[in-house]
Amino acid sequence: MPRIDTPKGWRFTFPPAALNEPIKDKKVLIIDDGSCTGETLLQMIDTISFLKVSKITVFSIIARLEDFQREFFSRIHQIRADYIKEEAGSHKIEIRMVPIEIFFGVNLHIPNYAARSSCPFCEEKRQLISIRRRAPSPPKSVMKYLTYRLRGLQEYDTAGAPLNDNNDIGEDHKGIYRGSPDYLPVGIDLKKAYLLRDKLGKLETYRLFSDYLNEFQQIAITTDTFEIFMAVLLHEPQLMNSINQFLPELKLELRNVISKIIYSNGLPDIHNRWKKAELLRFHYVINSHEFYKAETLKSIFIYAADDNGALDYLAYILWNDIVNNNTESASQKNLSYLIDEVRTALEETNGQKTYSWNILKEIYKTYDIIKNSSSFEAAFNSVVDFFNKEGILTSDHSQIEKDLIDLLIFLNREATEFDLVEFSKEYRALMNDIRGIIDVFIESFNNNDFLKRNFPRLYSTFFEADNSVCKLFARLDHNFALIQELTGREAHLKDCMLRLRESLVALKVDVISQKGSFAELIRKNERVDLIGTWKKVKDSMLTRINDKNIAIDDSKLLIENKDYVFIFKECLRGIFEELINNALKNENMTCSCNVYKEEGFVIFTIEQNKAFPDDYREGHGIPLIKESAEKFNGRFRMDNLDSAPRFELRLLNRT
Repeated sequence: MPRIDTPKGWRFTFPPAALNEPIKDKKVLIIDDGSCTGETLLQMIDTISFLKVSKITVFSIIARLEDFQREFFSRIHQIRADYIKEEAGSHKIEIRMVPIEIFFGVNLHIPNYAARSSCPFCEEKRQLISIRRRAPSPPKSVMKYLTYRLRGLQEYDTAGAPLNDNNDIGEDHKGIYRGSPDYLPVGIDLKKAYLLRDKLGKLETYRLFSDYLNEFQQIAITTDTFEIFMAVLLHEPQLMNSINQFLPELKLELRNVISKIIYSNGLPDIHNRWKKAELLRFHYVINSHEFYKAETLKSIFIYAADDNGALDYLAYILWNDIVNNNTESASQKNLSYLIDEVRTALEETNGQKTYSWNILKEIYKTYDIIKNSSSFEAAFNSVVDFFNKEGILTSDHSQIEKDLIDLLIFLNREATEFDLVEFSKEYRALMNDIRGIIDVFIESFNNNDFLKRNFPRLYSTFFEADNSVCKLFARLDHNFALIQELTGREAHLKDCMLRLRESLVALKVDVISQKGSFAELIRKNERVDLIGTWKKVKDSMLTRINDKNIAIDDSKLLIENKDYVFIFKECLRGIFEELINNALKNENMTCSCNVYKEEGFVIFTIEQNKAFPDDYREGHGIPLIKESAEKFNGRFRMDNLDSAPRFELRLLNRT
């Protein structure tokens, strides 16, 4: 029978008329070598039902259907067949009831994920890729674990070759699939793993036949069976949900074994050479809240001390939990105290700053950044990374552009061919990725009234201009909502599809493109030249400076010394304008400027040789300078206001 490969899978056309006579009143046997979703079975039965047959028998050799699907198929014993016959040059439909029997050889409770949106591996991969976009950026140890884990989630086609669009792990890590993920030891019996996965899959159906539960009562947790459980649960951690609900005693046995391995430094023995990172990951899958006790965490770090891969995994767990506040047993604040306590204990134990100690220092630094919620630095760095990074783990920008193009192609279809469910999944996934990058920055920007108050032009670029990022997102949300409301009303739907397409094109051109206005603005503010900006501001105010007979000695500021700082260029210009305006409150005065570096900061100073007149002691410019500096993790201080005022501006170095 002819079939056509479509974006939704194989589709069968009406059976050719030539088949009518050869199989008239015959018994038909349909053999399907594998049924993953049951769609092919349904289509083949439906196709045969247009022919005049006496009986239909269906045999599916291997099925991966849910229990309710298999049971439903097995209960069907008759089907209506609409036989079309020709009489006197016209078509006549003869309706008959035809006996049907459907048999399944083997039914595996191992699901097939037809769409990325329902695939747990795809979801984990998406989450791992999105982690590096979050603010603040992950430490190096976390990035190393992300590289390792994404390699374990590499996608392959059925021939065993890596998929072409899988660029997240770098070319050096690609290769032909060898039969099992590289995070599982070579000696694991995959046949036993498949059989155990099938047993656990039965629990996922929630058709809790007594046989399903009895199978687990017959399993003794030996070293061999423990390793099989570990292999399956590391591959699909979501299966722990079923064990938690239905097999609490089994969970306790597994937890006891992994605890002995971790806390007894490798005892009892296990047969295969497991990576410590995977043993710790299994421990976290089984009992994550145990990590967040001071003595436990210290013991875990001691266990992992000789294995940088295991320490990288611990860095990932702690960093991810403290950033997202995922911990059940500790708030972010308590977790930070815990990390500091363990860090101190490790320093006392080892007498030196080991890799473990440095990891904890990085995590603790992350908490310090999170506490300073008024800072733009972390959110801004995330957006800069999105546009500028290259190499391993940095394909998200090109992938988002590719996904955007796919959506635009989707919206070119006719309204009658528009699949809202499929489109909505892809649209929401893409917008989550984009807004996960942009929204963190936009929201941190939006929540600071001082920018709106003092730098309206900069604020308008993001929120008020017709082509602002904020208004573009609002148009996208509005047009997407309209499409959902108008499904089935083709005349109006096509118009909404075109409007959403226009908004997505604007998103691609203005926001996502490396050459777009948003990227240009980010790039312009990525590394602001402090001395160059000072010179331009001073030159623009030179006439007023000369009128007041103010001498500004900035000979120590060498223009070739590119001292880059973290602050928006417009804000830095505003600060320098206010500093010069302060000097202009006097006449016949000398100012001297200097720049030096200290502990990650670039420090700009300006000193006057005369005090301010009494009338100018309470000016409004100083609060603006102070607030602007602090919003960008900088500092501003004043000394000697009564004699020779000195102003000091500290800004983060962006070398």
